[in-house]
Amino acid sequence: MMNIHHRHMQQITQHMQAWTQTHLAHIGIYECNYSSLNMQNAQWIGLPMNYQWYCAYLEQGLDASLVDRLKRGTHYWNQKELLYKKYHYFTQSLGIENPHRLDFTVATACGFEILTLSCDHKLRAAEYVYVQHAFNSLSATAQHLAVQHPQISLEFAYADAFQRPQQPLPQTSRSKPLASYHQGATTPQLKQSH
Repeated sequence: MMNIHHRHMQQITQHMQAWTQTHLAHIGIYECNYSSLNMQNAQWIGLPMNYQWYCAYLEQGLDASLVDRLKRGTHYWNQKELLYKKYHYFTQSLGIENPHRLDFTVATACGFEILTLSCDHKLRAAEYVYVQHAFNSLSATAQHLAVQHPQISLEFAYADAFQRPQQPLPQTSRSKPLASYHQGATTPQLKQSH
């Protein structure tokens, strides 16, 4: 029997499909996933668009990759790494070849938010700005869903593996366009908020 977490996840994937179609499909983005990691209480909220990928992601322990992906800024997935290869293998079954997969990662007061996108091309500067505004909207929606459905939260078993800095990370404010630091960004110089 399906547990309550997975029942909610199936509903959320439908919501994410509709949200992506409305907000991002017109710029060539065909998949969008949101993650919120609370490092203080080791909790993870993931809002997937594809339920089968979400299940495979968890079953294969690919959520461990989140620790390495917690770099503020915008980063395309490395096509030579296992995570991308697993995703690429999965998308081939859907008829998608060579997806451009990227993370938009921002620090929050207690952790990180990640918006992970799949696109049919590398994003242009104006599209980064558009995605930034969509990220703000989705973040607010995600917080609302987390309050309505606390069962969507999972324990983030890898929180201890994350090397916490000596000082807390500054919170980011998505007021500065992500496009300004998207090319090979490692640590943008701004304040801030999947």
